[in-house]
Amino acid sequence: MSIRLLHSGDEPQVEAFLAGHADTSMLLRSNLGKVGLVDRAEPFHATWAGSFEGDRLCGVAAHTWLQTVILQAPRLDEAAALARTAARACQRPLKALIGPLAQVESARQGLGLAGAETTLDEAEVLFTLPLCDLRVPAALAEGRVRCRQSEPADLPQLVRWRKEFLLETGLEREGPGLEEAARNTVALAQGDGRLYTLVEGSAPVATTAFNAVISGAAGLQMVQIGGVFTPKELRGKGHARAAVAGQLLDAQGRGAARAVLFTGREQRPAQAAYRSLGFVESGDYALVYFREPALL
Repeated sequence: MSIRLLHSGDEPQVEAFLAGHADTSMLLRSNLGKVGLVDRAEPFHATWAGSFEGDRLCGVAAHTWLQTVILQAPRLDEAAALARTAARACQRPLKALIGPLAQVESARQGLGLAGAETTLDEAEVLFTLPLCDLRVPAALAEGRVRCRQSEPADLPQLVRWRKEFLLETGLEREGPGLEEAARNTVALAQGDGRLYTLVEGSAPVATTAFNAVISGAAGLQMVQIGGVFTPKELRGKGHARAAVAGQLLDAQGRGAARAVLFTGREQRPAQAAYRSLGFVESGDYALVYFREPALL
């Protein structure tokens, strides 16, 4: 086994490897499709490392512009070395580990971060759905609510909601960088046409987005849902499931055939909502965000 950095020209081999682990490689494949294997510390850029057996790619880690390391390292004993190689090459701190649960746990242990304090340390349930099996909630089907792509007038509200989402989930902490993080995330998603608003009458009541999309010559192929949020005062009304169903109907209309998402193991209401849409549990995932970024 050998580990080296991945560079422009390696994209076809990386895509072929990740496509073999499609449900747990959406973030990696989406970023790869957008910018390739370059890193100028800009949105979607990353420094990539790969492990090889001879000429065969066996695992990857990408240290992203957000200081997160995203893993697809089925050989668990390689996860930490892949993360370390990418982190040292880009010289950015490590803020988070993201990927299949066992891989994140192995990397965390191997990097000496098992005892590091976290703001988010969550084992997630991975859900998948062939979009031909989507069950549309009555409120959406009957037109009592409507899901549409976000509009410029929505942005102040969506930025406020994104700040609440980041704090509730532990992805960010209260501080001077919170507003910028929320605004940047919303702007990127809207600019790519990945951000949606659910409205009742003319009032926004929920939001959702695709945080990763896979496209082909015929349009969208596969999507990953992220950033589903309903403000506290409007929860329990089915808005989240209607928003997700609405964005999936839009994606299906643009060619997508499959959707994935992940949610916390303890998030029973969210799991029930996704199952009601037809999603089935198909694996695991993990998000670990460290209180203080680590230098590797």
